[in-house]
Amino acid sequence: MANYIAGRLLLSSVTIFLVMVIVFVSVRLMPGDIVDQFLQDTGSQPGQAEELRDHLGLNDPLPEQFVRFVGGAVRLDFGESLWTGEEIRGLLIDRMGITFELGALALIMGVVVGIPLGVFSAVKQSTPLDYILRSIAILGISIPYFWIAIVTIAVPAYYWKWAPPIGHVSILTDPIANLEHYLLPAFVLSISLAGATMRMLRATMLEVLRLDFMRTASAKGLSRSVQIRRHALRNALIPVITLIGLRFVFLLSGSAIIEQVYGLPGLGQLLLSSISHRDYQVVQAVTLLVAFIIVLTNLLVDLSYGLIDPRTRIS
Repeated sequence: MANYIAGRLLLSSVTIFLVMVIVFVSVRLMPGDIVDQFLQDTGSQPGQAEELRDHLGLNDPLPEQFVRFVGGAVRLDFGESLWTGEEIRGLLIDRMGITFELGALALIMGVVVGIPLGVFSAVKQSTPLDYILRSIAILGISIPYFWIAIVTIAVPAYYWKWAPPIGHVSILTDPIANLEHYLLPAFVLSISLAGATMRMLRATMLEVLRLDFMRTASAKGLSRSVQIRRHALRNALIPVITLIGLRFVFLLSGSAIIEQVYGLPGLGQLLLSSISHRDYQVVQAVTLLVAFIIVLTNLLVDLSYGLIDPRTRIS
């Protein structure tokens, strides 16, 4: 087990390094830079743009800039935002809590809805209720979440003169107001997760229910609920755990539009703003943080297999 974890950590380190290289090169391939953003409205004197680039270190050789970026990342020191002058580490800490709260709440809602419906749909296979649940799941997966977000604001505002609360309220300041601000965007994000979880669990449950050990459990006189809960569900959850782990990463990295729509100042909104301003430092830091979360999530998902099914444990 220790060798497996060490190997995964080494592979994860290589992955993170490759992400750093790709991000570093990609942001510098974008047309224009932050100096163009600074001077596009005010105009510039001859030589002013190059002087500003020298001051910001943008004219330094690319290998030197990359070494500076890697060294800062290792120390968790990403420098300051070129656009606002704020410390990037502080920005990440402030925004990360908002994105994590939104993603965690959406994950809880999606799992709490998706798993019971998946089990129920498998048990009631080929009944009218099964067809209804499967249709709703496909609909939830198919409809773009940003369209649902816009509808949840536009329709109530047009018909009932009501709009959901926009912006952010800290959970430490007012827990009730915090929940009011996060409930609707989290629900919108959770729809696709609930549908995907329900369909995946239904498929794996149907496979498990047909296996020999389920017939043995039935022959022993175990009740149907015990068969489902202790035997079928536990064996069917492994692919679902993988799906949930991948979807959680999507919830974090794909929440940018939801944060924009509902005015939540999270990592997604910070990334979009930084890209529009060509703020290299912030774009690199946010992308690296998201990559680290993805790698860590995949590692935790792999390790969770052994807790769910002892047969998958690695000695």
